[in-house]
Amino acid sequence: MTIAEMQAALSSISGFEQKVAYRSFPEQVAVTLPFITFIDTAPVVWHADNINYYTLPTYQVELYEKYRDPSLELLIEAKLMALGITFTREVGYLDSEKCWMVAYSFTTKEA
Repeated sequence: MTIAEMQAALSSISGFEQKVAYRSFPEQVAVTLPFITFIDTAPVVWHADNINYYTLPTYQVELYEKYRDPSLELLIEAKLMALGITFTREVGYLDSEKCWMVAYSFTTKEA
């Protein structure tokens, strides 16, 4: 899955049409909570005999919210499952930002 495909998939989640950014939102754009950011992380690469056979993109999708809202988290999880993505989830409170972050990490199919 490419970055553009990931952007389109996350932006199609109800309520997040204009609240998804790759890495971060531009400084001049003021987005209110909740919102989603995502990054591509180190890909999974299968190689042997000095040949790369597969490169699978990996992503981390982060939901930022003022208060934990299981319904929002379920929307994201449902979208990922509909795309056939198996994910792990981590939750933490960001004291400096005074909000919750729910992070989903996963590897996608070939780009």
